[in-house]
This record gives sequence, C-alpha cells and structure tokens, in this order.
Amino acid sequence: MNSRGKQAILGAGGGGQVFAADLALRGYEVSIFDVPEFYDSTIKPIQKQNGIYLTTEPYVGNAVPTGFAHVQASTEMKKAVDGAEIIHIIVPAYAQNRFFKELAPLLEGDQIVLVHPGYLGTLELSKLLDKRQKETVVLAEAQTMLYNARNKGPAHAWAFGIKAQYQIAAFPGRMTRKIIAPIQKAFPFPKILPGRNVLEVHLNNFALAAHPSVLLNTGWIEHTAGNFSFWGDGMTPGVTRVVDALDSERTATQSALGFEPISLGAWLIRLYNQYGAKGSTSSEVWQNCRNLKLGYTPKIIGGKKHPITYVDQDVPYLLMSLTSIAGCVGVPTPHSKLISDLACLVNDVDYWKEARTLKKLGLGNLDKEKLLNFFDEGMPVS
Repeated sequence: MNSRGKQAILGAGGGGQVFAADLALRGYEVSIFDVPEFYDSTIKPIQKQNGIYLTTEPYVGNAVPTGFAHVQASTEMKKAVDGAEIIHIIVPAYAQNRFFKELAPLLEGDQIVLVHPGYLGTLELSKLLDKRQKETVVLAEAQTMLYNARNKGPAHAWAFGIKAQYQIAAFPGRMTRKIIAPIQKAFPFPKILPGRNVLEVHLNNFALAAHPSVLLNTGWIEHTAGNFSFWGDGMTPGVTRVVDALDSERTATQSALGFEPISLGAWLIRLYNQYGAKGSTSSEVWQNCRNLKLGYTPKIIGGKKHPITYVDQDVPYLLMSLTSIAGCVGVPTPHSKLISDLACLVNDVDYWKEARTLKKLGLGNLDKEKLLNFFDEGMPVS
C-alpha cells in the first residue's frame, strides 16, 4: 500500500519510466501516461506486468532504488492526473504543446505541474489556463533532466546517473517559494536550487551548448549509424571549442540579464562530481566523468521524419531561443546562429519557423526591465 501522495508522469519514454519507478519504489502512488500511438511500445508492457523494472549502475549507489515498481499506466490523461499532487511532464519540447492542450482543462486545486526540462514551456501552458486555475495551479520548470536515463527493454528502465543538484523555478517567479519543499520531498537526493524565474532556469540548461554540437559528428553518425561514443570519442578538441563558444554566448546573455553566469564545465562538476567530474576545461570534465561516457549517441542526425532531441529539440527550443533572448539585451550570438543554420542545412528543415523565440511567445517588443518583470510577476510593465 502506497503511503505517500500521488505523482503523475506524463510521457512514458526512458526518462518518464525512471521517474515513475523511482517514485513508486519510495512509496508514492504513481500513474504514468502516454499518447495512444505509443501504447504498444510504452503503456502496454507496463500494464502487462503491472509495473516497471528499474535498473541502476553500481556507482549510483543508494541515490536511486533498484527493483520492481508497481505503477499504473494508461493512455487516459484524466485518469493519470486526477488527484495528483505533482504532475511531471517528461516529453521532448516539440511534443509539449500536444500534452499541454490535453492537460489544461484537467488541472484543478493546488496541483503543481513540473516540466522536465522546461524550455519555457510553462508560458505556453499558462496561456491555456483560465483565471481560476492561474490562481491555484503552480507551473514550474526544471533546468535539466534529473536522471540520466534510457530503456533497457519494454517496461525496463535504466538510470545510469542522477544529478547531485539542479535548478527549478515557477512561472511567474514569485511562486517559486511554494514549490521547493514539495519537490524536494519527492526527490530527496538532489539539492533543489531555486531559480529567480524560468528564464534563468532556461538559460542554465547547458544542453544548449553541448547537444547541438552533435552536428559536427554528422559524417560519423551517418556512416556508422551511431556506433561510437559521442561523449567519449566525438568530443574532440575541435568540437569542444565549438561547445565552449556556444557556452560563452549563453553565459554572456546571463550576465547581461543580471543572472549568475555559470559555465557548462562548472555545471557538470556541480551535477556530476559524485561520478568523477573534474577538470579546468569542459573537455577534461567530459573525459573524467564516468557516467557521461554512457550518454546517448544518436543513430541518425534527426529531421522531421525521425527527430532526435539533440537537434530537433535543442536547436529550435534552446539555441535559437538563446539568440532571441540575447538580442533583447544586446549580446551578439554569431556562433549560435551559425550552428542553428547548420542544423537547418543538414536536415533540410527550417527550424527558425518553429523556434520558441521571444517573438513567438508574444514578448518580442519587451526591453530588459519589462522582460524580467514578466518572468518574475507574470505580466509586462505597462
């Protein structure tokens, strides 16, 4: 019998299944949802065995439990979210709006919706809520995925790492104080760091610099179908210089907005020091961190027919988003624009059309003061 409150997981991929199994093994009632077209691959196997097997790497220790977790699985979102204290959305950014549209009418009471990672998705969800919901439901975003996760097989999740800390904020930022305690209770291992607002959290998503660099391994990926370690072999000195150039534009934008600029390497050490992450350069950190070497190497480079998160998510929803935000505060982003255009060229997709820019969010005419006020308070200064 579960002794804790209900947690709902929306998105039953590898990450969602690790979230669900971990919470269930620690005593929570957990329900997991996915859209009907993924029923056979995600929900049906969980229903068949009435739960999820969770496997971890030995070095993860006691931070994540191992074993079989009883989890309720469904393609009915209402069934999944009814009575849930926290609703976790764990889907690629390009799939968020579909989930938001179905979720919005179902939200009630004092529920917390936490998007992992956020990609400024709370702004899209907020537009769908009525006045009553906006007064009671709290929307929040995480800086990154809590777990390093994939599937080993149907209804068999694998956690090969967990962050030691990560940042979370609510939209609007003034609501952040309401969510830290319940989220920290649900996830006792990582240190939850409150961000000023979701804009700060968004800019601290270090995938912005790291993931799009996979484009520089296009030939290798297409030739070997991903049969190499991108994080171990593909992060050569030249590729790392590109990563550092993108990261410098990210941190310059943070500084211009008044946020603390934290480099990619510094974040990796904060999050993965328990796995050996150390070094004076980002390249050294990659090579010293044992669990990063288990990271995903895509078998294809993405595109509309077969999207991958490293490109189809992190270019339009992070890299292009950065160029928009940086433009608001006068920070040049030539390297981010270069890699963004490279993504469009490689995959023959105009990612700029779908990019989650300030203009797309209805914030394109705000100056720095009004932009920060919007993310802090929920409305621009008139």
